[in-house]
Amino acid sequence: MQLNRKALNLFDSMEGGGGGDCRRPDSDVHDGMALASRPSSSKRKATEDLEEDLQPEEESSPSPPPAPAPAKGSACLPAACHEDGVIPAFVIPDSKHRDGSIYRTDAHYWHGLYHLDDTSETRLEPMTPLYSEQDCKPCVADCQWHIGGSMMQIFSLKLAEISNFATRAPGAGAIQLYGFMAVRDLLDPLRNYVFNRTRDNPFTIGDVSYPFIQMTGPKRGIAMNARMMIEYDMRIKMGESEQDDLVLVDGAATFS
Repeated sequence: MQLNRKALNLFDSMEGGGGGDCRRPDSDVHDGMALASRPSSSKRKATEDLEEDLQPEEESSPSPPPAPAPAKGSACLPAACHEDGVIPAFVIPDSKHRDGSIYRTDAHYWHGLYHLDDTSETRLEPMTPLYSEQDCKPCVADCQWHIGGSMMQIFSLKLAEISNFATRAPGAGAIQLYGFMAVRDLLDPLRNYVFNRTRDNPFTIGDVSYPFIQMTGPKRGIAMNARMMIEYDMRIKMGESEQDDLVLVDGAATFS
């Protein structure tokens, strides 16, 4: 954007007060008109500065390259601290169903927070809203609280190292799996079963090339507004009595 310097000078000279000298020269009295005097050097300098300010700005310099990834051992987001991007679960120590240590609410902070001494199934029904909607209104203009929330979804369960179990399982290598795996969240810290089979009704894996475990749940959505807990006690049927069976996993872990 350019401004005519002569127009600026003329405008400044015709302003009252601080403008140029508008006195009528003696030699030009008979002309019947005033001639604008030449602006002072300070006025010319101010005009030039104004023209420079009105010049279009040059294109900004390119943005700097992104900061390098944090060095190993330095602070970083949890997922970025692991090569595969998966945040590992925290296995709670001294938490076993076989010896009853998991039911002691005074043994660990997580035991009391998630009510591990209560083996009841969650009381909440399917499609239960996971977050409060007391301030949510149908009208978008009046809605005071309407945001999404984090949830956990379990897609499948898989028995790892199945060949080791198949060689030890009775009856043509079929693996009979029973027990439970449940999730507890702070919405209702009771068992939300993902897998639940009794010893008399085990899940059988007959094809070792397809070691996936059929899920029986969960009953409702799993909230992840805070750390949630996975509780598990799963065994492989090996003999006539429970004492002969192989403990696959037993304990609890938290995940966020």
